Amino acid sequence: MKTSFSLNKAAWAGLAGSAIPLLFWTAVACELLFRNTFLMDRFFTPIDQRSSFYSILLLVIIPSIVLVWNFFTVFRFGLDKRGAELHFTATLRLHLVNISVVLFTAFNVLLILAYALTENFMFLPRH
Repeated sequence: MKTSFSLNKAAWAGLAGSAIPLLFWTAVACELLFRNTFLMDRFFTPIDQRSSFYSILLLVIIPSIVLVWNFFTVFRFGLDKRGAELHFTATLRLHLVNISVVLFTAFNVLLILAYALTENFMFLPRH
């Protein structure tokens, strides 16, 4: 198996689409660890106050689109009809950057959704 480390269009889009969620987690870490609210006050709070859709777009929808694009770059699916049978094939293309983007973006989207559901909507009670 040959692996590839080239940056294709999907990888560039993945890196760009993951930059805002990474900045968000940097802002959360700065606020929790250092009591520094600069990034949250100057960037994320004004966006969220303007419309929550913008926050969801930047933190969930765009990374999800990038996730799907990179997933289908890594995995190729095919459906062949030979005679009376259908043959489904899946091919794995080992692009390390795309696999990394898929893992990082999936982790980010799940973590942001969990954060939004527990912190913003308070589905879990606080003690």
